[in-house]
Amino acid sequence: MEAVNMEATEISLESLSKVISQAYQSIWSLRWLIFLFAILYPLFTRDFENTTRGVKAPIAARSSYEPYFITGLRFKRSSMAHLSEGYRKFKNQMFKIIRLDSMVLIIPKTYVEDLRALPEHRLSLRHLQVHHKLLMFHCTQNLYGKSTTTDVLLQSDLQARMLRHQLTPNLQDFVTSSLEEIEYATEKQMNTSQGIVRSVLSYGALIVYSQANHGMAIVDSWASIKINPALLQIVAGVTTRAMSGTQLCRKQHWLSTCIKYTENIFITVLILRLFPRVLHGWISSFLPSSWITHLSLRRAKKLLVPIINERKRQQASPTKGYEKPLDLLQYMIDGAQGHELDPERLAHLQLLANLAGIHTTSAAITHAIYDLCEHPEYIDELRGEIEEILQRDGGWQKDTHKRLYKFDSFLKESQRFSPPTLLSFNRIALTTLTLSTGITIPAGTHFSVASRDILFDPEVTPNPDTFDGLRYYRMRQASTSSKESHKLDFASADGTNMNFGAGRYACPGRFFASMELKLLLAHLLLKFDFRFPEGKKRPASIVVDEFLGPNPWARVLVRRRVARKV
Repeated sequence: MEAVNMEATEISLESLSKVISQAYQSIWSLRWLIFLFAILYPLFTRDFENTTRGVKAPIAARSSYEPYFITGLRFKRSSMAHLSEGYRKFKNQMFKIIRLDSMVLIIPKTYVEDLRALPEHRLSLRHLQVHHKLLMFHCTQNLYGKSTTTDVLLQSDLQARMLRHQLTPNLQDFVTSSLEEIEYATEKQMNTSQGIVRSVLSYGALIVYSQANHGMAIVDSWASIKINPALLQIVAGVTTRAMSGTQLCRKQHWLSTCIKYTENIFITVLILRLFPRVLHGWISSFLPSSWITHLSLRRAKKLLVPIINERKRQQASPTKGYEKPLDLLQYMIDGAQGHELDPERLAHLQLLANLAGIHTTSAAITHAIYDLCEHPEYIDELRGEIEEILQRDGGWQKDTHKRLYKFDSFLKESQRFSPPTLLSFNRIALTTLTLSTGITIPAGTHFSVASRDILFDPEVTPNPDTFDGLRYYRMRQASTSSKESHKLDFASADGTNMNFGAGRYACPGRFFASMELKLLLAHLLLKFDFRFPEGKKRPASIVVDEFLGPNPWARVLVRRRVARKV
């Protein structure tokens, strides 16, 4: 396994998306595959029954006699339509949707209040994410444990605890370092004169000086770039600066390890969902994506373990001038207990801390740039806000990002249209749960909430099909209490907006992500102009099962804005 060439076998998000797109065009002609599914039908049926056992609820988007695996195949490409149909028909009651690997119970948002505060020994996200035996049968899983190296999540949630209890309360201490890394990473990725951005197409240059552009002189030299890969690298640098520290955040092999680890986990998951669980161990042993995942973990340990040991040594015998590093890794070293103290386990958990942070944040900023290009009327609005605040504050302060209410509103609206997943509040019931209505959810049930459809419900969001970047800004201006105002924050996780989950186990890194996104978007708007090439519109998102991501190969025209007194 060590002999595998990482560069030769790594699978990029872009190539995966192309493969998926091509597969969709021919999937119905693969009669042999459908025949295979028919042979394995009893195995699929067993899995489906186990995941929603004992719950009587209608199944969305399925005719009475359609085999489960056919419905699951359709869900792979039409998940948004399946969930929208189910929500439209049954929004105030439970219903089921069929994925290829399982059946998922969709609960109405009114049930979330009964469930959000329950302890983890009664309902769990971690046990849903990896393989878990419960009451003599197997429950569903989302990340397939051993096949993707995520089974360590069952043994520790150290990284989540430290994000929640250490990094978030000290978020203001990460503002300066995040801005520094944003400046460095952006210049590295967006400086087209050095050829850093791939596939650059130059446009004619024209120097324009004007007092109308907030005191900026615009150099009208456009370049066409694939914005998503550039933003992915920028976000990786900024995120790993806060997660792993300065020793690694500018090393390309560490950034590549973090990126490829996450990408190949999800490639493996999407492939394994095509087959019954009993075959997963055998199939994963032949998957290059699974090989790369395990190889990335070994490389991460090789890089991190010496750093962890050195930090422990310095803490035990500090030299003059020693300063404890400010990052999540150090919080994890300080907060580890028992088996968590093992350097290899710390390295593994540290890598997993980057799993969601890098890709969901880079997807969010990509969606935001696409939405700004589609709705350019918001560009000056946002620029005006940040320039006014920076002028008033005399530059960036530790709390500046908290007062970027228009930025916060725009990012929240962008996320409403393009969330990272169509399902949220994913949980598995570890004991039988009785709701206030008297309805019971049996132990072993995998349930979720149709989070995107809730936000497109006219009873929740007026004019839901209209993109309104200042929607939440106006609502904030009209709010009468700080509690009501906080519910409108991008990072809020309440019973209506559940893109970050809900309750005590909502995403622990959401406050850092909110800060990072506002700092990065503000920096990009101050430094660059963006627009789509002539005749192009916002690229459609890529939807596979419940996952939604930005088009990774769409081009955006970019030009640098040069500060100049005019």
